[in-house]
Amino acid sequence: MTPPRRCDLHLHSTCSDGTVAPADVVRLAYEAHLEAMALTDHDTFDGVAEAVEAGHRWGVRVLPGVELSLPHVGTFHMIALGVEPTHAAIAGVAATLRDGRGPRNREIVARLRALGMDVTEAEIEAEAGGDVIARPHIARVLVKKGYARDAYDAFDRFLGKGQPCYVDRPRVEVAEAVAAARAAGGVTIVCHPHTLGFKDDASALQFLVTCRDAGVDAVEVRLGTSAPADDRRWESLADRAGLLPSGGSDFHGENKPGVRVGAGRGRLDVGVFARAGQRRATSSLQPLTAPWRPPAALLGRRQLGPWSLPPTERLAASSPRRIRHRPATPTGC
Repeated sequence: MTPPRRCDLHLHSTCSDGTVAPADVVRLAYEAHLEAMALTDHDTFDGVAEAVEAGHRWGVRVLPGVELSLPHVGTFHMIALGVEPTHAAIAGVAATLRDGRGPRNREIVARLRALGMDVTEAEIEAEAGGDVIARPHIARVLVKKGYARDAYDAFDRFLGKGQPCYVDRPRVEVAEAVAAARAAGGVTIVCHPHTLGFKDDASALQFLVTCRDAGVDAVEVRLGTSAPADDRRWESLADRAGLLPSGGSDFHGENKPGVRVGAGRGRLDVGVFARAGQRRATSSLQPLTAPWRPPAALLGRRQLGPWSLPPTERLAASSPRRIRHRPATPTGC
C-alpha cells in the first residue's frame, strides 16, 4: 500500500526562536516521511534559501513562510505561507516587526536588571545567534544563570503578559498582513487559535469571521498537541467561519520539548491532496492519504509559487486517543 503523503506547515529554526538549523529541520521532515513542509520563522526569511536547498537534497518540497504578530488581547499570530520572500511588501512587514524587537528587548533587560538579575543584551544576542531575538532566548539565559527553573518559570514570573518584565512590541494589523501576503503570492493562516484567549465559541467565531472578512484564508485546526475534542472544535469553528483548515507542529526544537516535526506530540497528521486537473472542480480531487473522518476543507485558494505544494491540501484524521499534557511552551516570541 502506498504510504500517506503528509506535510507540516508550521516549523521554526535557529533563524528565529528554534534550536535546529534550517537544513536540519528539512532533514527531520525527511526522516518523518513528509512530502512537504513550510519554514515559518518569526519575522524573517533568513532560513528559507538554506531550507529550499536542503529540500532539493532530501526530496522534500519546502514552502517559504513567515510568522507575523498581530495586535490582540491574547496571542494572535498569523502565517504568511507560500510567499515570495524577496517581495517588497512581505519583506517590509517582516523587517518592521523584526526591527521592533530591539527596543523591546532592551527594556526587558533593563527591567530584569532592576530586579537584581545580572543579564546583558550581549548574552541574549549570543543565545539567539541571529537577527531575531525573542523572549524564549531571554528565558534560556535566565535558566542558564539560575534565575528560573525552566522556560515556563521564566515566563510565569517575569516574561509573560502581566508579569513585571513583559514589554509589548510593534504589531502589524490584519489588513496589512493579508495585503502583503497576497501581493507576494501567498495565503494567510491564523496560528494556534487556542492562544487567542477566547473562552466561548461565540466570541471565537465572531473573531474568525472578522478575520475572514479581512481576507484571511485559513486557521490552524491541527497542531498535534491538543485533545481530539479541541481539534474538532476548531475544525467546526473554521468551517462555520468560512475559513480553510491548516495544520502544523509549531516545532521549535529544544524550546518546545517533545514536539516533533510532522507529529507534534504524536497526533499531528496533515495529509496532502492533489488536483486531478488544474481548473477542475474540487470534487475531482484525488485523495493521496488514508480516508479522513472529521469534516475538513481545502487549504490553498491560489497557486503558492514555485516552491508550493499542489494548491489543495486536506487534513487527515488521526487516532482519537486523548493526550494530556502541559502546553508545549510559553506562548509569545
